[in-house]
Amino acid sequence: MQQIVIGTAGHIDHGKTALVKALTGTNTDQLAQEKARGMTIDLGFAYLNEQITIIDVPGHEKFIRNMAAGAANVHIGMLVVAADDGIMPQTKEHLQILDSFSIQGGLVVLTKVDIVNDEEWIDLVELELQDLIKNTVLNGVPIIRVNNLTGDGIEAVKKHLLHIAKEVKIQIRSNEFRMHVDRVFTKKGFGTVVTGTVDSGELHVGDKLELLPNKVNTKVRGIQTHGGNVESVGVGDRAALNLANVERTEVYRGTVLSNPGIIAVTKKVIAHIIMYPNTDWIIKNNQRIRLHIGTAEIMGKVSMAIPKLKKGQNGSVIIGLEIPLSVAMDDLFVIRSYSPMKTIAQGRILDPLPSGKWSELKNNIKILSPDPEKRFHTMVLREWEQPRTLNSWIKRCFRKQNVIKQWINAAGLKIEPKSKMVYSNSSLKRSEEAILGLVNNVYKRDSFMKTISNEAIVDQLKWSSVWVTFVLANMALEGKITQSSGRISLSGYRPEITVKDQKDLDFIQGLVDSSGLEPISLKVLVQRSGFKPGRVNGMLYLLNDDNRSEKIGTDLWIAKKYRDEILKYVLGHFEKNKLLSVANFKDIIGLTRKTAIPLLEYLDQSNYTQRDGNNRRIGSMLDA
Repeated sequence: MQQIVIGTAGHIDHGKTALVKALTGTNTDQLAQEKARGMTIDLGFAYLNEQITIIDVPGHEKFIRNMAAGAANVHIGMLVVAADDGIMPQTKEHLQILDSFSIQGGLVVLTKVDIVNDEEWIDLVELELQDLIKNTVLNGVPIIRVNNLTGDGIEAVKKHLLHIAKEVKIQIRSNEFRMHVDRVFTKKGFGTVVTGTVDSGELHVGDKLELLPNKVNTKVRGIQTHGGNVESVGVGDRAALNLANVERTEVYRGTVLSNPGIIAVTKKVIAHIIMYPNTDWIIKNNQRIRLHIGTAEIMGKVSMAIPKLKKGQNGSVIIGLEIPLSVAMDDLFVIRSYSPMKTIAQGRILDPLPSGKWSELKNNIKILSPDPEKRFHTMVLREWEQPRTLNSWIKRCFRKQNVIKQWINAAGLKIEPKSKMVYSNSSLKRSEEAILGLVNNVYKRDSFMKTISNEAIVDQLKWSSVWVTFVLANMALEGKITQSSGRISLSGYRPEITVKDQKDLDFIQGLVDSSGLEPISLKVLVQRSGFKPGRVNGMLYLLNDDNRSEKIGTDLWIAKKYRDEILKYVLGHFEKNKLLSVANFKDIIGLTRKTAIPLLEYLDQSNYTQRDGNNRRIGSMLDA
C-alpha cells in the first residue's frame, strides 16, 4: 500500500491533538512550550499504522503558517470541530487551506460532545458544518461525533480513515525526487537530519541531492520512515534523511531537496490566483502578500494587468519574491494578507521562470492557461524560435515523459527524431518564412551574395543552431533552397550581373590567380582592390559558384585551377608513397609551413587526404 498522510485542521483547543493521541497513542505536543501552553505550536507527527501518518497542525491564528506547511503534503483532511464552540474563525481558515491543496477526501470530527448536554445544539452545529463544507473538497464527507470522556466514536473515525486511505490515488507528477523540508534537527553522531513528505520520485541511501534555494550539494547518509531504517523512500512516504556535509544553518523549513539541476530557483513567477468567496480583502497592483508554498512562507509583491481582484474573482499575475524560492510549474499555494494576516486566496504556479520586458510578461499573463496541457501547447508555440527538447519540457513542466508525450500527440505537435526538439507545423512554416525573408533582404543589400552561411543565419535570427539546421534541411527537401558546405542559396537564384559587375569580378579573379599556389586572404584582396569587404566577399562566393575560386579555411582563397594543380601533385606523391608529411607537402608545392598548414587542413576536411598522426594518407576523394 502507498504511504498516506492525514492532516488535522481546526480551531485552537478543539481537540485535534487529543484526537490524534486517541487514534494512535502518540502525544504530538512534543515541545515543552506546547505542553506548557496546552496548545500545538508546530507540526506534530504520529502513525495510524505502517502506511498512514497523521500530521497534527496548530490551530492558533498566530501559527497558521505552520498549518499551511503541514497541509501542503496532505492527502486526507480531518476537520476537527468542538461541539461546545461550533464553527470558529480558524475552522473556516483551515478548511480554505485544505481546499487549496487538492486533498482527495476526508471527514469532519465533532469532538467534546460529552460536555454538551443539549442534543439539539449538537444537531444544529452539525447542520452548520454541512453548510460550511458544501462546495469544498470535504463536500459530502461524514461528520462523526466523538465523546472525549468515553472514547465513543474513535473507532468509527479510525475505520473511516482506513477506508478512505485505500481509495487515495496519489498523483505522481514527476519521476524526479523532491521533498519539502518541514523539520530540521541535529543528532549526536549523525549530524543534520531533515524530515518531510516525499512529493515525487524515489530516493536511496547514497544518492546525491541539492538543497534549494541555496544550491548546496549533499549526499544521503541514511533514511528512516515510520521510525525504522530503510534503504529507499518513494512518493507519499514520511522520511527522515541524514544528510552529509550540511550545517544545521544551511537548511530550514521551506528548503527543498531534489535531484541536482531539476527544480528552478526564482525570484519571479507567473501565477493564477483564485480569491476566496468569503474574503473581504482585495488584491491590488503592487500589493505585498504572504505566499505559503510547499513548506515555505515568503513575502512577495503582486504585479497585475488588471486593476484588482476581489472576492470570488480569479486572474493571472506576476509575483515578485523578496527572497529566492525553489518552485516547480503547477505547484499550489495559499496567499495570506500582509497585515493583519488573513487567508485570502489560493493559487497555482503557471511559469516559475518568466523572462522578458513588462510588455512581454503582460502578454504571457493573458495567454498562459491555468490548465497545464493548454499552457504547454501555448508555450511550445510561443517559443518557436528556440524549440526545447522533449527532456527539457519534462524538466520545465516537472512532469513524467508519458504525460508530455500525451500532450504532444493531443496537440498535433511533432518530435524531431535526432535532436528530440518539440515543434509544430506552424512553427516550422513560420521559421521557413523568416529565413526566406532574411535571404531576400541579403540579396537586396548585396547583389553578389548568392550564398549565405548557416552561421550567419543563426547569428542574425538569434535562433538555436540545431533548429536552424533542421529548418534548412526541411527547406532543401521541399526544393526551396540548395545547400552546400554549410551555405545556402535560394533555388534558381542568379544575381543580375552588370557590365561593371563583371569587370569587377574578373579583376578579383585576376588577383586570386596572381597568387598562384599560395592562398590569398580576404583582407589582402580588399586592400589590393579598394572595394568594400562585403562586396569582395560576395564576389568571391559568386566566383566559387562559377567554379573559378575555392575557399580554403576561414579567410583564404585559391584559384580552382591552382587547387587542381595541388591535387595533381598530391596524387602523384601517393602513387609512390603511403604517407605524406608536412615537409613532403612543402617540397611539392614550394610554400612555407605557415601557408602549407591551411592547405593541408583543407585537404583533410574535403577528404582528399586523411590525417594519420602528423602525416596524411590518401583520402576517399583522391582514391576513387
